[in-house]
Amino acid sequence: MDIRSMRYVLTTMKAGSFTKAARQMYLSPQALGKSIRAIEDEYGAPLFERDTRTLTPTPFGRAFAREAEKCVADFDSACIRIEGYAQQANGRIVMACAYSMPNALGYKSPADLQARLKAKTGMDVEITFDELPDLLAEQVLDDEGCEIALLNGAPAHEEAYDLVLLRKEKVTAVVRQDHPLAQKKTVRVEDVAPYSVATFNQYYRLFHLLEQAAQARHLKIRYAAATPDGTVWVEKVNGGAVGICVNFLDQTVGESGWVSLPFEEEEMTVAIYLARHKHTAGNKYLQALWDTVIADAKEESPCLLP
Repeated sequence: MDIRSMRYVLTTMKAGSFTKAARQMYLSPQALGKSIRAIEDEYGAPLFERDTRTLTPTPFGRAFAREAEKCVADFDSACIRIEGYAQQANGRIVMACAYSMPNALGYKSPADLQARLKAKTGMDVEITFDELPDLLAEQVLDDEGCEIALLNGAPAHEEAYDLVLLRKEKVTAVVRQDHPLAQKKTVRVEDVAPYSVATFNQYYRLFHLLEQAAQARHLKIRYAAATPDGTVWVEKVNGGAVGICVNFLDQTVGESGWVSLPFEEEEMTVAIYLARHKHTAGNKYLQALWDTVIADAKEESPCLLP
């Protein structure tokens, strides 16, 4: 028995018939049936009840499926990791980036970072940015779908990673110049609570920072929008809502006639982390990229890095 045979059984159980399963796997029903009988002969137990109109797994079949699902998932994960190691060995690196993190460090594109890396180390490295909502970027790193990541906030399983804090930024409230809050220099969560708020959705740390700060003060936030759509965010701020943002996202504030007000609360702060799995530390291309990003961040924010 092998992984392919396990896939045959799992697909057949999900399809509920040999004919449907064979069609999905581009096999003839006869070839599929022969493969499944070979497994049954190997273990001396039937996988399916064959004396009914419907294809029903036996108790052995259900137990087989539980173990097979784990084996197939582990095999697929191993294949992804091995492909990643091969990419690294050939100087090709995928960097998962929480939304806007590359811009926060001054990287306009992967080519920009590649050029900086070559200038510092002489290495030619092909870099791909996989820019995602904050929590999804962390999930990609956790699933080893990337070799290195720029994250908004430390990952949940910190012990599994090498981590460097690159930069901290205050969360800000952005309002029109005629908004009642526009005369302030800074704001607190209780200042914002009476107004409608525009922010990103629950896949972003900004949403959770605001919610947690409000709940700690027994406040309720009213959302005009909670969406990753920047166009909607702009429309809501122009319509009088309080936009929740971060300093490094405020490039258009002055041009748009908005006012940007930092939050006073310490917890209303985002932290940009560089992260990699500990077991990838020996790759020379990854190490060169790691050192380059840290050096660039040190030039931008020397107070945070030794």
